[in-house]
Amino acid sequence: VRSLLSGVITKRHATLGEFAADSSELFVVSDYSELFADFFVYPNDAAKVSVGQKALVIVPGQTSPIESRVSFISPIVDTDNQSRFVRVVVPNPKGELQPGSFVTAGIVTEEAQAKVSILNTALQTIEGKTQIFVQEEDHLKARPVLTGRSDLEFTEILSGLKAGEKYAAGNTFVLKAELGKSEAEHEH
Repeated sequence: VRSLLSGVITKRHATLGEFAADSSELFVVSDYSELFADFFVYPNDAAKVSVGQKALVIVPGQTSPIESRVSFISPIVDTDNQSRFVRVVVPNPKGELQPGSFVTAGIVTEEAQAKVSILNTALQTIEGKTQIFVQEEDHLKARPVLTGRSDLEFTEILSGLKAGEKYAAGNTFVLKAELGKSEAEHEH
């Protein structure tokens, strides 16, 4: 038996040695090289979304979003919350994504260049100010920054960090906790 498409066998309706008619469905083969991600867009944002627009899909456990495109926008508005159903096509060439998994998506409504931008994971609020941990000589020091535009992955830095300066971007909450602990020790 030869399948007309490549993919993964997801259902088997036949047993070895069993008689099968020409019209019998023996196996179901699914192609997971592209998946759909379905979500809803609130009424205030619906006018900013169009078919073909770039979307960024964030999969839990992956470090960077997957670029995809809006493939469908429902013409029907949900009567309960006035949102619109939107579908994006997510490329899955290596088969790393599983159908039915939860994802987060953001639709790109504007693209702009920033002189300095950092990963959102670097931002911390310390003493009511937005701060990042910057490498100074052999240690990291908290430094306040003024932020600008932001997306799902990056935030523009308007002041407080120069292009090329090294900063901490992962697990900075640990650095924040250590900073709070050392400040508490100095108060005694």
